[in-house]
Amino acid sequence: MGACAETEEDGRGSYDAEERRKGFHCLSQWDGNHDGLEALIRDRLNDPGSMETIVTRIAPADAQGDHRIQLEFTAKNALGGRVRHTTTHYISPAEGRFLT
Repeated sequence: MGACAETEEDGRGSYDAEERRKGFHCLSQWDGNHDGLEALIRDRLNDPGSMETIVTRIAPADAQGDHRIQLEFTAKNALGGRVRHTTTHYISPAEGRFLT
């Protein structure tokens, strides 16, 4: 669920080292989101169908090769009101999973 792509989605080949360092290989080339993180958050919401992603940000790799990924989204709360949330996680491309 948290894995980063090894090759570009259109099959053109591997990402270059700079793209990997910046974390672009972890995000969808279609919409710039991280589908695994969206699924993780969506599963924990009162109304999963109400989730709307505003922006996904990813930081360059740290010394261990992990990336900090931040998801900003809106969703309906238990009372039906739309609220805005920001969540931050760390992803390990080498292990293919979220660390936090």
